[in-house]
Amino acid sequence: MTLLTKYLLRHFLTIILVVGLGLLGLFLLVEVFERLDDFVEAHARTGDILLYFLYRLPGLLDSISPLIFLMAGLVSISMLARQNELLILKASGISPWQVMKPHLAVVALFSVSLVFLSGFITPKTESMASALRENKPRHGMVRGDRLFYHGEKNIWSAVVERPDASLLSSLHWMRYDDNYHIMDIIHAKRAEYSGKGRWNLFNGIHQTRDITAQPLKDIPFKSMSLKSGQTPRDFMAVETPPQHMKITALYTAIKRMKQAGLSTAALESMFWSRLTYPLLGLAMLFAGLPIVLNVGRSGIAFGISLGIALGFVVWISWNFLFTLESSGRLHPGLGPALILSMLLILGSISLKRLRF
Repeated sequence: MTLLTKYLLRHFLTIILVVGLGLLGLFLLVEVFERLDDFVEAHARTGDILLYFLYRLPGLLDSISPLIFLMAGLVSISMLARQNELLILKASGISPWQVMKPHLAVVALFSVSLVFLSGFITPKTESMASALRENKPRHGMVRGDRLFYHGEKNIWSAVVERPDASLLSSLHWMRYDDNYHIMDIIHAKRAEYSGKGRWNLFNGIHQTRDITAQPLKDIPFKSMSLKSGQTPRDFMAVETPPQHMKITALYTAIKRMKQAGLSTAALESMFWSRLTYPLLGLAMLFAGLPIVLNVGRSGIAFGISLGIALGFVVWISWNFLFTLESSGRLHPGLGPALILSMLLILGSISLKRLRF
């Protein structure tokens, strides 16, 4: 690693830290003003309020990371230009690419880390923050592709096969009495809701007894009916929304729904967004750096303003195309591919025209 590369890396990392903390603090402050009244009205505990904003930090960082990288890169180059360091580098025969390369390398490394953050950590913290904000008792949870639900003296465990939760597979159901003695256990390959609180179960075993002194008796069945207070609506309230699902859970859900012949547009658009959004900062920086390098010292303010405008246009376009993908009007993954490709093309053209 050359002395120039070390200097540029140290300079850029410092700017990333300052800009990152500033933007994160600003967006967190906006979140505080938006949510604080809701917590006060709900008489939430101080500890829960602090936990909520702590859980929101990964999601906020994930959302604004492209803007952080773009602004940090533009400010870093602008500071070099203002101090005439770019002029010295030009006189020394240093190419624009040699100046850009350390900045892009740093953001590339951060982007890899953000894929993990976006795919595995942010969904969990967002789910925990949502639970604190809603402040509702939890009757169930989803682990992997299985639903667990605690009903009225019964416990459900199953795989939800339809978005409306009317079809379950690999069902395990247990009923207990007032003294928590197990009275019934049902294992069924499939369960389908027929309305009015009634479930039709297929291919399984019913273990039952009338009094606790008796052992459970096994009764195999090909089909049976189960009357329960739990309906698909109860399970849908527990089902994890796409934005709270880890990327592996999204992939599993997409496969399962495709096998069932159901639409997966919303899940696929979320899946591809999770994979590609962390790369947006790198693509935006690649397109934005030549702008500031081209205007030089005389146009620093213009270069930064143009770069920030580019960032917001890209961000709005990204969300617009994501909405089209989620509604099935655009093929999932096409929106991110278009935006990233356009940024790379714009950066390449600007770099070729750059006269350092």
